[in-house]
Amino acid sequence: MRVFHKSWQSYAGMVLVAASTYLAGCASTAPPGQVSQLGDAELLRGAPFAIPPERQLGEVDLLGVSDEMREFIDWRLSGGGNNRQAVLELIYAIQSGDLKLNYDNGGTYTAAETFARGEGNCLSFTNLFIALAREAGINARYQEVEVPATWLYGDEVYLYNLHVNARVKLPTGAQMVDFDPRVRNLQQYRTRALRDEEALARYHSNRGVELLQEERFEESFLHLQRAISLRDYTAHFWNNLGTLYSRAGHANYAEAAYLKAVDLGEDSAALSNLSRLYQSQGRDELARYYERRVELFREKNPYYLFHLAEEAYAAADYEQAEDLLRSAIRKQRHEHHFHRLLGLTYVQLGEADKARDRFRRAETLAENPEQRALYQRKLQAIAGNTGADISRHRTTRLKNSRL
Repeated sequence: MRVFHKSWQSYAGMVLVAASTYLAGCASTAPPGQVSQLGDAELLRGAPFAIPPERQLGEVDLLGVSDEMREFIDWRLSGGGNNRQAVLELIYAIQSGDLKLNYDNGGTYTAAETFARGEGNCLSFTNLFIALAREAGINARYQEVEVPATWLYGDEVYLYNLHVNARVKLPTGAQMVDFDPRVRNLQQYRTRALRDEEALARYHSNRGVELLQEERFEESFLHLQRAISLRDYTAHFWNNLGTLYSRAGHANYAEAAYLKAVDLGEDSAALSNLSRLYQSQGRDELARYYERRVELFREKNPYYLFHLAEEAYAAADYEQAEDLLRSAIRKQRHEHHFHRLLGLTYVQLGEADKARDRFRRAETLAENPEQRALYQRKLQAIAGNTGADISRHRTTRLKNSRL
């Protein structure tokens, strides 16, 4: 039995999940006449791996609660209090308190496995939080957060992280719960509720990617097969399957899976992977076609442009950030954080009136009082003691333009 050391500390909390990891790239459609010779059923049968029936996956209980977890809930919440206090106690226990969980980006586990192992990645932590919260009678669910893409490199593949966290419903309103300290200002991004079945599909996709990196190809296939069986219209699941086939040396199966991903939507990873596959085969015309589609996708994707603008702003290349943000806004006018960053850019460029206009626009588009309050503070700062600073920024810009 585990011994818990109780500490009643309030924690203004966060939970974390960079849920589905998927491999490399950018997106579009196949050239006219390009048709795969392998159908969906053949891709999901996994004939190249020759997996015997007895090795099929069993059912996974993503949010199952063990007796020890119930004991922990009874002990941790024995002091009473309302649901809000219970949420704070669970967040503290998971993030830095009694459970002392270790973060492991390469480990996706169920709620019970995370509790028993004392480690996991962001999806694992979220699984544990939601399971504990529901057992305590708290309304908790998964949600996807549309943050800009993050990329990691490892073992000859790029991992593209999507972000998932939890949301709890309290009498005072809904609260986002996120454990990832690397992701900032989450309130500014759009969210989408995920059903438990979708979260389970992402668990299997993650496990497939993790096992692929260990070159445990048969086990990887079984998890990706299960992910697709749960959500067969999810493009990046098919892309992951294509990457598995490619790494295992089955190029025709990889091509078919990538084409399926592209057929389902603008999947950037599948397009990039197709380009690489054709390049490795000396099929230069097709490789160039998909490389160009990647470039076009990036040029027309406002969120990719916003990501580039963030990089330009961080590098103090404010003119480039302005150009990128104006292009992004032309394609998507109603994202308040586009206007926010453009407002900040105009502050750096010494354009007080333009900065003020952008913060007002961002305030109009803001989705909650916290965001609106942030933009009000920006406007007050411009109206207050930053006017001289902005004038100095502009003078410096004019001097530099004459050099």
